[in-house]
Amino acid sequence: MHYGKPMIVVPLFADQQLNSKAVERRGMGIILERHLLNKKTLTEALKHVMGSKEIARKCALVASILAGRPKQYRQEIAKWAKIITEHGKLDHLPLYSRNMNWIQYYSLDVIAFELCIVISALSLVVWLIRRVLSCFYTSKVKSD
Repeated sequence: MHYGKPMIVVPLFADQQLNSKAVERRGMGIILERHLLNKKTLTEALKHVMGSKEIARKCALVASILAGRPKQYRQEIAKWAKIITEHGKLDHLPLYSRNMNWIQYYSLDVIAFELCIVISALSLVVWLIRRVLSCFYTSKVKSD
């Protein structure tokens, strides 16, 4: 992406599927599945990628955006303001939080799970303390 060249992506394992789909979704290249990889499909993919002006345009746009990334926050804000004014709407940079429901957005599912674990652990500790204390403070009734 840094050099602005079109990509032919062959995902093999782990997160490469996700990354390759991101490349294809943003229009910066195409995916070639490993089991379909041969001389013919690679040649067709190369012709398609090298001949597509739309893919080249999107790759050049991303490269221009990534060029010279500043480290300072004020420079970063100024850079993005400049990019937006120069290039307009940036469809290739979607905010995935837009599609999250409020439970996921605020991580309430994670908080609820952790809260259940804490409550369970505290309940177990209280139960154990009561059992131990009941052994020491039980009174035996004598029978005649």
